[in-house]
Amino acid sequence: MTRYFRIINELDRAGKVVKLNNSAVDKIAAELKAQVPDVQFNDEHIVAIVIVSRCKVVCSDDKESYPYIRRADLYPKGMKRPKIYRSKSHNQMCCKHNIVAACE
Repeated sequence: MTRYFRIINELDRAGKVVKLNNSAVDKIAAELKAQVPDVQFNDEHIVAIVIVSRCKVVCSDDKESYPYIRRADLYPKGMKRPKIYRSKSHNQMCCKHNIVAACE
């Protein structure tokens, strides 16, 4: 995570970082972990962040998290699962269509 601090700080200074309610994310993450006690499900905060923010795209190269990010049963009814941006070839996902209200 420390390798990302510089870029996150730079984005924050530019006003491009959206801060979420930590307690809401933590509460949902705890509920998800109780729902899916699998040892491999160690990124429940990613799914919780998606739920709280309603984001449409997750940028990750953590292949172990993909099955959980894709699980429709982890999201509220009617919420679409996010797409996973894994490489430069997915740059078409970076478009206005995928910007959610929390980021406007």
